[in-house]
Amino acid sequence: DYNHADDTKYKKLRDAANAEYEQKKLFSEKSQAAYRADDHVAAKEYSQKAAEHEQKMNEYNRQAAEFVFRANNADSDPDEIDLHGLYVREAEEYLAVRIRAAKARGDDHLEAIVGKGIHSENHVQKLKPAVEKLCKELGFRYSIDDNNAGVIVIDLKSAGGQVP
Repeated sequence: DYNHADDTKYKKLRDAANAEYEQKKLFSEKSQAAYRADDHVAAKEYSQKAAEHEQKMNEYNRQAAEFVFRANNADSDPDEIDLHGLYVREAEEYLAVRIRAAKARGDDHLEAIVGKGIHSENHVQKLKPAVEKLCKELGFRYSIDDNNAGVIVIDLKSAGGQVP
């Protein structure tokens, strides 16, 4: 089984994104300081640099998400989606796409592998509550797999279930 927590490429992409975030934060702070000092030209320049770093950060995170999603789902069945290694926002986006595809095929359920929080800070699950919230918002019933607490089974035939 693929494990994103040990993958060098994945880590490099997330580390690069985090470094860009730190640069974005630095230039944002400089922009705010320049603006407070009534140096609007410098504030604009710093703001543009912050935006450039944010764009790079988003690109590294996109690459990391794409990489980990492909690796995790290479051998997945059509009725399952493995969300390990994705940030919450990324997981929601990938899940919405998969729900649309599953509904279009007429599937009656989708198993969302969200994990048990083992790789999360303080072992607190982040994906599970996000998937549960998305299901509630879309009107899909769901349950926790009896054999694996890290899997949410989404009932795609639920009354009121909306395609995202």
